[in-house]
Amino acid sequence: LISVLFSRALRVHNAKLSGLRFYMQGRYTDAEPCFRKAYEAADNLSADDPIRGDILMQLSMAARAQGNFDDAEQFGQRALACQQLAWGDDHPYTATALEELATTNDRIARYAAARSLLERAVKIREAGQRRDPSAYIACLRSLGELWCRTENWEQADLCFRRAFEVIQRLLLAPPEQLVIASDLSLVYVHLHCLDEAEAVIQ
Repeated sequence: LISVLFSRALRVHNAKLSGLRFYMQGRYTDAEPCFRKAYEAADNLSADDPIRGDILMQLSMAARAQGNFDDAEQFGQRALACQQLAWGDDHPYTATALEELATTNDRIARYAAARSLLERAVKIREAGQRRDPSAYIACLRSLGELWCRTENWEQADLCFRRAFEVIQRLLLAPPEQLVIASDLSLVYVHLHCLDEAEAVIQ
């Protein structure tokens, strides 16, 4: 029994690793079959095994990169369900699944659905910001960018300012400050607050 379990785990690991290598090389059509093979090998794992959720997220990313948004959405929804079952509703891994599914919805212009997912992710990231402030900042920025795409500049301003305040409080690296400052400046231009736009860049 132990040898069977080990062999199955090895198949999952090798297929997943091959998929990740292809994905990092931009060979998405080669990556997807590897992830599918990994998921098939992991099919006998318990429903709350986090490996299932990880592989489904990778399948979602590979499908999205190929423009196959129906599969990407389906894999993303299943990944979220798996991560919630494995880790609970408020775990950072669940936040990652929410962010990935939001990205798919954003790409197909389902902005309301993407916003709802990101708002849930922001709450999780906010609770864990001491442990991982960069993830919180990135999530706020994603939500801010989404508000920009729907031209809700006031809400975008709130997200970017929250991110900028975290960066300033923690004295994070200048590149991160510059990115958020640039986002804020653009929002202020749309809000016709030109003095604020100039001040934040300085």
